[in-house]
Amino acid sequence: LDCSDTDRLGQFSKLLESAYISINMDHHISNTHYADMNWVDSNAAATCELVFELVNFLTDIDSSVAEALYVGLSTDTGNFAFSNTTSRTHTIAARLIEYGANVDKISNLLYKSHSLGHIMLLAKSLETLEFYFDHKVSFMYITQQMMIDVKADESDMDGIINFGKDIEGVQLAVLFKELDNGGIKVGFRSSDLVDSSALAMKFDGGGHKRAAGCTIQSELLIAKDMILDSIKQIFTGGDH
Repeated sequence: LDCSDTDRLGQFSKLLESAYISINMDHHISNTHYADMNWVDSNAAATCELVFELVNFLTDIDSSVAEALYVGLSTDTGNFAFSNTTSRTHTIAARLIEYGANVDKISNLLYKSHSLGHIMLLAKSLETLEFYFDHKVSFMYITQQMMIDVKADESDMDGIINFGKDIEGVQLAVLFKELDNGGIKVGFRSSDLVDSSALAMKFDGGGHKRAAGCTIQSELLIAKDMILDSIKQIFTGGDH
């Protein structure tokens, strides 16, 4: 589910190899159709749209299932704010509310309750803000040492990249995260003028047009230079 290629399975790729029949349900435009059965709809705002159709066809949906699916819809669409959100998305959300999804509870848990680690990590990452190409591109960094200093975990990084994207005039936000194995995880968030998925695919990554990512096996400064070089052709009017 929601997995565009086998690399994203990591250590669990062995389970795919041993499966008698594999089924791939996804909405990423970069999906490689790697399973025996592939249900990939790039027009869906979230994989949970497909899951809803399947579950709703097979059985009755109770409140716990409705809330799980609503969480999937909300998080994959930026709380119904991303450009991929459609009337279909809202129609399914309405059905899930009818089935018992508690919108107030879900919204509070997802968007109005942050750990101290998240807030402290956000503060540190904002201090790293850099701008390129006439402030059309923003870079932020999260190092392993920063994670240790504020006692943050992986989940505390969620949403931080959006602070770089939501700056007036920024068309592309990039967040670099040092991995404990020495690689760099790179996240992209963009306006409708930049295809994040195409950018990520240059580094064997993928995702959506407005939100994508990749992993670069190098040091932070080298990864930064590689990304800058790759976006020069997009932002031809500026120098870095």
